Amino acid sequence: VISCVCPHAGWIYSGRVAGTVLSRIEPVSTVILIGPNHSGIGAFSAVFKGNAWIMPLGKVEIDKDLIELILDNSKILKVDNSAHIKEHSLEVQIPFLQVLFESIRIVPICMSDYTLSTCMDIGNAIAEAIKKNKDSVLILASSDMSHYLPAEIAKNNDFMAIEKIKNFDP
Repeated sequence: VISCVCPHAGWIYSGRVAGTVLSRIEPVSTVILIGPNHSGIGAFSAVFKGNAWIMPLGKVEIDKDLIELILDNSKILKVDNSAHIKEHSLEVQIPFLQVLFESIRIVPICMSDYTLSTCMDIGNAIAEAIKKNKDSVLILASSDMSHYLPAEIAKNNDFMAIEKIKNFDP
């Protein structure tokens, strides 16, 4: 597995699905976490660059080398820690990663611009960085599909998105 999509609602709602998905993945050195910016604070496409995130289960190191490789290949992505301050979409994934993978490092990317050109820029930058990186990497998209649609409509929308992903159709 090189990438996956996990929900990031409250653990009571999404924890079972996130745990099931992540428990089936072979251990990796680094996880590139990509999620929405719900707050609107900071750059539209922001990577967190610091030393670590302090979590209830302990510190999670930031993979600064991989961040540099990604930034070298992106015209869009900006270093902006403020975009991550009030955001939950990435941090809810981390306890699962800490339990399942020993001494995991992360690359947190928070986005509020989902235009095709932005997604292509960041996706290509990540692909180029991974090619140059010597460690094993997982790309984890933290999803925010729907909190309010009736189950049948949500299921239909989810499957439309899944089909596009499976067919590499942006």
